[in-house]
Amino acid sequence: MRRRGFLHQRTRKGTCLRLRSTPVLRLNRGAGRRGIILPPVGILRVLALGAVLLSAVLPCAARDLAVIVNKASQVRTLTSTDLGKLANASLATWPSGGKVTLILRDPSAPAMKIAMEKFFGATAERIKAVMAANPGYFVVVNSDADVIRMVESLSGAVGLIDIYSITSGVNVVKVNGKLPLEPGYALHGN
Repeated sequence: MRRRGFLHQRTRKGTCLRLRSTPVLRLNRGAGRRGIILPPVGILRVLALGAVLLSAVLPCAARDLAVIVNKASQVRTLTSTDLGKLANASLATWPSGGKVTLILRDPSAPAMKIAMEKFFGATAERIKAVMAANPGYFVVVNSDADVIRMVESLSGAVGLIDIYSITSGVNVVKVNGKLPLEPGYALHGN
């Protein structure tokens, strides 16, 4: 029996749906069991589709970064020049007073790839060298939640986090007059 390009074949054990003589789906009768049998070509297609989906998801990990400060901080906007000074540890105090402490995740972490390219403009090795030269200026933590906790607790702290980690305990700083998700934002991920 043919239906929509498929061949239905009745056997003693059940009905087999075939496409070009390759079993696509077998419904087994008896004891209430149903089984799905994929041909070897079908398994390869499923694996290939999984690989394609996985490769499509990995670049999506690159997201926009947000520059955050303590709620008590009067810093509301920074320029690209200010970001460069922060990255090179040459901005020791804020214009309104107070020591600057830059809190971020480990530079070699995959989530910090955008920060290395956009914020620092350097490789992880170069940033680690700058961090080693200025131990009191940089604080490295394990997660965005840790960055937020440190920024909340230190009055002159500034941090870099994924925009989807922002909480009400910190203020988001404009970069070149733009907030994250606005067109032309300097720390855009893709």
